[in-house]
Amino acid sequence: YGGRPHWGKMHSLKAADFKKLYPRWDDALAVRRDIDPDNRFVSPYMAGLFAIE
Repeated sequence: YGGRPHWGKMHSLKAADFKKLYPRWDDALAVRRDIDPDNRFVSPYMAGLFAIE
């Protein structure tokens, strides 16, 4: 049915998967970078979702 995972739940999807699910994924990541350029609010789990090294 085209469902998307809940952001507050653990799942196995990564950035490449989200790019397919969300047409404006790159735009969302750009906004995130603008708000938190030093990645202070990025946990290891979120780093995997956002493909942050």
